[in-house]
Amino acid sequence: MKLIGKTEGKIGIQLMATLSLLQTVQLVHAQVSQDKPFVFSPKVEGAFNQAAQLDYGAAVSFHAGRFAEAEATERQSIALCPFNSGVSEEILAAALDKQGKYQEALQVYRTQIVESKEGPQGQPRILLPYSQLLLKSGQWKAALAAYNNSLPRLPDVGSHPEIPTIHDKEIMRANSHFSSDVPDFATLAVAIHVAYGMVYSSQSNWADQSQDTESMSEYQKALQLSPDSPLTNYYYGQGWQKLSPAERKQFGTAQQAKAALQKAVKLGKGDVKLAAAKALKSFS
Repeated sequence: MKLIGKTEGKIGIQLMATLSLLQTVQLVHAQVSQDKPFVFSPKVEGAFNQAAQLDYGAAVSFHAGRFAEAEATERQSIALCPFNSGVSEEILAAALDKQGKYQEALQVYRTQIVESKEGPQGQPRILLPYSQLLLKSGQWKAALAAYNNSLPRLPDVGSHPEIPTIHDKEIMRANSHFSSDVPDFATLAVAIHVAYGMVYSSQSNWADQSQDTESMSEYQKALQLSPDSPLTNYYYGQGWQKLSPAERKQFGTAQQAKAALQKAVKLGKGDVKLAAAKALKSFS
């Protein structure tokens, strides 16, 4: 998709001025879906701006626990501007999930994955909640496939200059021993929380929270579900280190974070053990 500032004779401003907003939106959609240059008219720019305001309002409603309101607002945004960045659909799916409307949420995620600029595999921030929903729906093979598709696109969140061979996505691969024929819902749920924490740590999203705080929330959920896992202990410990002093109070003490890293060193193997030992040095 390519939106640039010159029309090159494709569609002129005078023609745009004669169209209704809905016709304008439909016409822009037709042009950009064919990767044709297009110039924004004031009407189209207004549609984008109005959709962005609706997205912001929906995010506020979501974090206030008003999930039905967030859903309704995002449906307005999508109807107004159906070819935006995908944030509207992401908030909509999350709001549907919170209301227990799992099948509707799954359909929204499927649409995002199919239409993703990155291809059918989509992005981890879409694939991971999609995988979570599939787990809730008892669809093991589909949930595992979505999770596996996210692994190559996971970011590196740790800083390992002293051990350049360590990469977080490889740590996750090495600790993702799942079989499509042997369901293990609990362990996959833990892995999804860890992977989701990695995604939050590396990129901003629509959530009105600190990236590190949101990341740490996922690591903490994983640790609560699997307190003896070297993987969950390592990411909890290194995630805690990234927090500000004020944020750390929400997620335990320095002693707890240090103990988690010590456990990861004691029980872990390979890169998890090495990375945890490196993180532990900062407590010395």
